[in-house]
Amino acid sequence: MKKVLLIAAFLIVGLTASAILTNAAFQASEESKSADNSATNSLKEYSNPEFGYKFQYPSDWSIYVSQASPVGHVKISSSNLNFKGDKVTSGTFVEVYAMAKQDSATLDSWLSELDQKNTDIPILSEEAIDLNGLSAVKRVVGTLGDANVPSFDIYLESENRIYEIAGPQDIAVQNELEGIINSFQIQ
Repeated sequence: MKKVLLIAAFLIVGLTASAILTNAAFQASEESKSADNSATNSLKEYSNPEFGYKFQYPSDWSIYVSQASPVGHVKISSSNLNFKGDKVTSGTFVEVYAMAKQDSATLDSWLSELDQKNTDIPILSEEAIDLNGLSAVKRVVGTLGDANVPSFDIYLESENRIYEIAGPQDIAVQNELEGIINSFQIQ
């Protein structure tokens, strides 16, 4: 009987110590998460010298670079992406494309040609904007032709390229989206 009580006492002491250690580990984990949240406000920089642009993005977002892309395609995303096959079905992301332009092309003529090709995509609004001292055009369009699912497209040009910055109109992370867009620079 003494043996059983002794074993029971050791078990109780062991379980109590284990619970205390687990609680301490949980509290340390929560403190670490809190510290990580302040780190999420920090930024990383992506630079693409081949296509002549750079931008900053939140350090807790992911970046996907398409190495084989002839248009310098990059996708920056928050951690809440959901996919169906290759397509993003929900979540927040920004895409950047850098397309070669003809010598005589202007941004206006390029957009006019784009509109002729994409007659099924409704343009909900269009405005001229200034992006880091560069003239740009911002459009809100119906995604995949659906005016109920708006996205934005920002177009600007350099001497030999048209740049497109695109993504969903996601109010939940508007500050992060604007931060990425406003940090965009042509090199």
